Amino acid sequence: MLPRQFLSALALLALNAGATPCLSYSLDPKELSGVVEKRVFPGPPNYQNIGQGDRPHEVLILKLAAPICMDGRTALGPMDVDVSDVRELQLIFPPELWEQSRGLVGHQHSFHGSLMHRQNAQHYTTVVLVVASIGQLSNQPLHPDALTRAGERRR
Repeated sequence: MLPRQFLSALALLALNAGATPCLSYSLDPKELSGVVEKRVFPGPPNYQNIGQGDRPHEVLILKLAAPICMDGRTALGPMDVDVSDVRELQLIFPPELWEQSRGLVGHQHSFHGSLMHRQNAQHYTTVVLVVASIGQLSNQPLHPDALTRAGERRR
């Protein structure tokens, strides 16, 4: 008969065999897809409360179909750490893609870009995607009420 610890280790290994490896923080573009939502967060000056005078800051969020994780061993900087169960990414667009980004809300898209950990008060998700290019997956709106305020629940 095999020792219980050996069987437990074997079972754990079998469970992890099909697991998707964590993504790396690197300048090499990754392709991620999901539904794009527009959200309003508190912006300057204090990034805490729109009702108390902070300006509304609209951002686009990519809601991933399946969660991802980030491998901190591939860090580009000291803030790039291990992160698990990432389900949403803030999309950061370069100026040349900003105009194109306006029509993305409520649709499923794919994006190529670099992943980084939140660096400042204008980053509202733990991991952000700095977009290099946009790919279209669906022309049909998936969420007609895609504008939400941070912290509100969808009906």
